[in-house]
Amino acid sequence: MSSADSPLRLGLVGASPGGSWAFTAHVPALTALPGVRISAVATTRPESAEAAAREVGADAWFTDAAALVNSDQVDVVSVVVKVPQHAVAVEAALRAGKPVYCEWPLALDAPTARRWASAAEESGLVTAVGLQGLSGSNVALLRGLVQRGELGEIRVVEAHTSRAKGLPQAPLTPGGSYTVDASFRAGTREVPGGHLLGLVEYLVGVAGLEGQTLKPDPGHLVDSAGNRHEVTAPDTFVASGRLVGGGLLVLDWWDRAPAPRTRVVIHGTRGTAELTSLPGAAPAAYQPQTAPLRLTLSFNDGEERVIEPPSSDLPRPAQHVSATYQRFLDDVRDGTASSVSFTTAARIHELLDEGIPAE
Repeated sequence: MSSADSPLRLGLVGASPGGSWAFTAHVPALTALPGVRISAVATTRPESAEAAAREVGADAWFTDAAALVNSDQVDVVSVVVKVPQHAVAVEAALRAGKPVYCEWPLALDAPTARRWASAAEESGLVTAVGLQGLSGSNVALLRGLVQRGELGEIRVVEAHTSRAKGLPQAPLTPGGSYTVDASFRAGTREVPGGHLLGLVEYLVGVAGLEGQTLKPDPGHLVDSAGNRHEVTAPDTFVASGRLVGGGLLVLDWWDRAPAPRTRVVIHGTRGTAELTSLPGAAPAAYQPQTAPLRLTLSFNDGEERVIEPPSSDLPRPAQHVSATYQRFLDDVRDGTASSVSFTTAARIHELLDEGIPAE
């Protein structure tokens, strides 16, 4: 482990150069943070691993995720690969006792996520999961209002998110074709659905969920290069449930929306709070994990407040990722527990698997 005065050395698994999520969000987020440096990278091909190391200034590169985790040049691990590949790096980090950040979805199923969460809890290992939207400043503000009872008893929560994906203005890309294959667990249910459900769980607590799904009709999509892909992952959901405090919950999310957005409304006996994404063409402008959210408060006594999200010099996809890393690194340095951990991720997986089966 690095000394207290030196930067933590982070090993990034899945750092393919170009338009990957790692280089779109994680690399800019980490580069902007003090107290950490990317010391090692891993991809599946030597040419991309070497190129990534050169681009980020890493000391070492690997084609084996477990080798990166076990390197003496790595203090903490970040896993930013497709979900089926999470297991190698996450389990290696758990065995090695190294703090680990893993992108959402954490695992292919709830039992695996719970097993990893339990192993981390038993060893006291710091973990974080990439439910980045939970690190937004207005989300934290609203959570505090709810916990202090300023909205009164929470009676109803309405939550919605949608994407334009599949429409001409947002076609499926060849590289993103895996997201319509249910076996990868990276479709609409898991990604926008999981992020939206994670947001609601974080704000008010979800006791249970039950929903219905639809697949596209016809059951295929043509990507931007003209390739046809069979769709096995649902793209539309409606779910209802109960909150921990007894209130009611309604959620919906879908693809192919011409005016995509995220909106979460909390109705309490003393007032209503609404989180809404701001207008914008890029997916980061309206998806719950990346969108800056405006908070509107309307109280029964007539008071109204509108709180805009703060501005940032970081690219939009990196903003919440940066805040999530900051909490994770603070926990590693200070022994705190502020991160959205594997335990929270396992709970979201369980709610999804029990209420909205993957297939």
